Amino acid sequence: MKKTHKERPASRKAKIIGCAVGLLLAWPTLQLSLALAHSADEDLAAADFAEDSQSAATAAAQQRLADGDPAGAETLARNALAVSPISDASLRVLALAEQQQGNWQHSNALMNQAAALGWRDLPTQLWLAAAYVQAKDYENAANRLDAALRVNPDLPQLHALIDSSAADPQLRPYLLRRLALNPAWRQSYFADPTLASPDAARARGSLLAGLSGTANPPSHDELVQVLSAMVSAGAAGEARNLWIAANHGANQPLYDGRFERTAQSYASPFEWSLRSVPGAETSAEKRDNAPGDALLVRTDGTASGTLARQWLRLTPGEHQLTVSSAGPASSLRSLAWTIRCMPHGPTITTLQGSGKRDTAAFATAPDCTDQVIELQARPQAGSSNGEVRFFDMVIN
Repeated sequence: MKKTHKERPASRKAKIIGCAVGLLLAWPTLQLSLALAHSADEDLAAADFAEDSQSAATAAAQQRLADGDPAGAETLARNALAVSPISDASLRVLALAEQQQGNWQHSNALMNQAAALGWRDLPTQLWLAAAYVQAKDYENAANRLDAALRVNPDLPQLHALIDSSAADPQLRPYLLRRLALNPAWRQSYFADPTLASPDAARARGSLLAGLSGTANPPSHDELVQVLSAMVSAGAAGEARNLWIAANHGANQPLYDGRFERTAQSYASPFEWSLRSVPGAETSAEKRDNAPGDALLVRTDGTASGTLARQWLRLTPGEHQLTVSSAGPASSLRSLAWTIRCMPHGPTITTLQGSGKRDTAAFATAPDCTDQVIELQARPQAGSSNGEVRFFDMVIN
């Protein structure tokens, strides 16, 4: 039996982009109700439209596409173009109508004509991006995605599309080139709330890793957003590798024992997140004639809550926590260091300062790959106000 030639199926990326185009085309427009009310069940003729309502004709044609009537959509789109032949949106809808009727060559010509009129029509840019991916022209595909995001920098659907594209080894380098130019949409993309998705967190983490060493490496704000999402998604190991790469690949310890990287409100998981609670304030303080900073706690002895926090990645086995402290015993007794397994515990050690160098031994189980160390305020009988300083933390 003679085998018939089958067209090569669309790549995963082109399918994703094509779905995005379909979704965008199905969105209702403000002009649609006007167009449908005017047209009733009859096609809209060019004479029915004033120049300022051409968008209504285009919206009506777009609705015909969504309803599965490409021939009707073609008629409406041509009528709209009779009002103004240089409407990129009308040309785009006509191109899609032609495509759905099997006129691929004419459809491609119309879509390129629409693109030549401007870069602001979102579905046109996405359609062309899909076409370029199919043609393995990844540079132009990335350029079209970049154009779409410059006009719509806050659109979550586009952010999700970039996430998917980041997983494509052929398209990813070209996306990195665009991101390395620091486009305006980059900040919105890395701060998008959709980052809560595990796949999105990993995708954006991989892109930030690729930006390390470029002219515009990851900013601290970008890292905080993405690293926090990666840790929450269970990718703390990948997050730590990104943190190291973003800090020039330095041979950093698994923790900041000298309290040199602290933040009151916007810290990455691998920095000290300092917090104040009623009855206690926490800050970093420069030390005289000694490297690093001290962690300063001013407490009235009644405070309760977490004052400092940092994520750890200790190997399974035996460990020892050592912390030096200074301050009145009545204030120290209300403060304690804890290390617990993440994300849900248990606590594996607790160390209370005595005003000198204190040590606690503990062990991490094989299934306790991620931990968090915290300074906890715990009111105790006999606690009083005072200043306490912690310094030279060591975990062996």
